[in-house]
Amino acid sequence: MNALVTSNLIDLNEPPRANEMAAKFNGYARKTAESVLRMGKVVSDMKAKGIKSEFEKFCELIGYKSESSTIRKFIQIGSKYDQLIANADKLPNTWTTVYHIATMSDDSFASKIDEGVINPCLAGTNVREKLGLSSQSKPKAVLADDAVIDVVPNGTVNEFSFKVRLPNCPDDAVSKKLKRILKELKEINFEVEESESLQDILNDTPQALAA
Repeated sequence: MNALVTSNLIDLNEPPRANEMAAKFNGYARKTAESVLRMGKVVSDMKAKGIKSEFEKFCELIGYKSESSTIRKFIQIGSKYDQLIANADKLPNTWTTVYHIATMSDDSFASKIDEGVINPCLAGTNVREKLGLSSQSKPKAVLADDAVIDVVPNGTVNEFSFKVRLPNCPDDAVSKKLKRILKELKEINFEVEESESLQDILNDTPQALAA
C-alpha cells in the first residue's frame, strides 16, 4: 500500500501539501464507516492546518470545490473524529448519515448510542428525525421532495417561482436525470436549493467513494 496512505494523518511540524493529503483522502475511499471518518479527518486537518491555496488545490485534486457542501460536511465529520472513531463499529457506512450524526451534541450522541438508534443499519430520509435533530424552520425556496416557496416580508411570493415534489424516492436512473436537470438550471442562473433529504439521495456516495 502507498506509504502516503499508511502514514500519520498529518505532520504537525509543517503545513500539509495538497498532493500528499489528496493521496490520503483517496486511499480511504472505501465504503466503510471508518474510512468515511478518516476522509473527514483528512479534509478537516487540511482546512484547519493547511495554507488556503493548498486547501483549494487539495479539494480540486479530490474532485470538489473548496466551498461545496460535500467539503463542508467532511469538515464537520472530521471535527468529531475522536468521538466517532471510538464508536466506528456502531456507525452506518453512508457518509451523509455519518454527517448528520456528527452534528449532534455529545450528550445526544451518547444517548442515541445507548438507545441503539445509532447503528450500522441507520438510513433513510427520516434519519434526522430518528436522531432528534430539529429541521430548519425558516421558509425558503427549495427544489426538492419537501419543497416550499420562499415567503417574502410583505406576505407575497417571489415572481417566476415554481416548486417540484418527488412522490417517491428516485432510483439511480432518475437520480442521474435530476442531477443533470439541476446542473442545467444552475447554468442558466436559476437559484436552486435542494432539500437536505434530496441531497442525501443524490450525493449518497461522494465522487471519491465511487472510485
